[in-house]
Formats: sequence, structure tokens, C-alpha cells
Amino acid sequence: MMKKITQVKTKKLQISAQKLRLVADLVRGKDLSEAMEILTFVNKKGAKLLLKSLKSAAANMDKLYGLTPGKVRVARLMIGEGRTAKRGRFVSRGRWRRIFKRTSQINLLVEEK
Repeated sequence: MMKKITQVKTKKLQISAQKLRLVADLVRGKDLSEAMEILTFVNKKGAKLLLKSLKSAAANMDKLYGLTPGKVRVARLMIGEGRTAKRGRFVSRGRWRRIFKRTSQINLLVEEK
């Protein structure tokens, strides 16, 4: 019998991968319902973005296989770096400094327990 899995990819998130990894470490390997409950009480921007991806994965598992979030676990959660937009800002003495606006992406794989 094949395992029931769903993969969700979220790209172009306006947050650095380093900040998003701090939140991802809290839910990696947990049940989907437990992970969603944890993220609702974390006061970080990355928690909202990751919760949105988890809800999408839960909806996909429900639609494809009829599985509720209690019967699904987070099998793999990888946070990668996306494109970096390079901007600049003027500083003292007529100089200019670079500002890096970093983006990230979420690769999420959920599977049946």
C-alpha cells in the first residue's frame, strides 16, 4: 500500500530564511493538528506564513484522501533562501550602503501517520 503524501511549496515570502527557520524548528516532525495549534500562539511573522502553508496541506490531504489533521504528520519541512533584492540607502559623507531584502521559500511534505 502506498503512503498518502502531499507536498506544498510556498515561494517569494518576504522574510529571511534564518527567521523562518526559528519557527520551523518548533513544528518539524509533529502531528499536523499539534503543529497548527503551536503556531497559533507563536508571536512571530514567520508563524503566520508557516501556518498558512500547513492549512493548505491540511486542505489538500482532506480533499485528496479524506484525512483530518489529527491523522497526518509533518514529514519534511525545509526552509530555503529565495531571491535577494538589492536596494540602497544614503549614509553620511555622501556615501551609499546596500540593503538586502531577503526572501525565502517553504517546502513542506505531510504524510499519513
